[in-house]
Amino acid sequence: MQLIHLSLDSESIPLISKFRKGDYKVLYINDIIYYDEHIICYFASLKKERFIKELERILGEGEKVKNKYSIMYFEILKYDARSKTYWVFIKQKLPKLAGKLISKFRGNVFLKPPIVLTPEKFELKFLITDDKIEAFKYFLDINKVRYRWVKVNRIKLEERKFSEGFELLRFVLEMGYYENPRKVKAEDLAKMLGISKSTFIRKLRNYEKKIISDSLFLNSN
Repeated sequence: MQLIHLSLDSESIPLISKFRKGDYKVLYINDIIYYDEHIICYFASLKKERFIKELERILGEGEKVKNKYSIMYFEILKYDARSKTYWVFIKQKLPKLAGKLISKFRGNVFLKPPIVLTPEKFELKFLITDDKIEAFKYFLDINKVRYRWVKVNRIKLEERKFSEGFELLRFVLEMGYYENPRKVKAEDLAKMLGISKSTFIRKLRNYEKKIISDSLFLNSN
């Protein structure tokens, strides 16, 4: 499995290219809650040169922004006038091309935060299984997505890295194992880790039990 860091030309993606127009702004998506071929839900920070702090004006302009960027729901969680930054939760329709990519490579390609979008760049990361690397490149090429590879890292998911269990739990969470329905099967994750399905499930349950037990203990004291 490889971690691919891409820099895309946002002009080749119409919905994203709209973001570059108007006042200077930076969107930093640091936590993706859910995504499929239709929508994406995420927490992000949004820095805007034309900062508005009055709630009435925010709501008034919000409808225009929602229509412009195909946003289904957004909520401002907090803001800082000094840094001209909002922290937001957004549920948004995905561009058709992104939906097509997710549908085609389901279970083999995974979005990995952070995602950074500015007037100058659009950078994002994907975890991709080795057997789909060339097909992924071909998909971008035939759909005329202009991009460059910023960095490629091979992910070595060795058992010893999961000595405390947290990294294993983080991994299966990011892979979509806890989604309903699950985005990836236990046997697929076990194969990525180089262990049997039974060993994977046993280790996962042990770590889940330990973390739950520790949490209950701390909350009771």
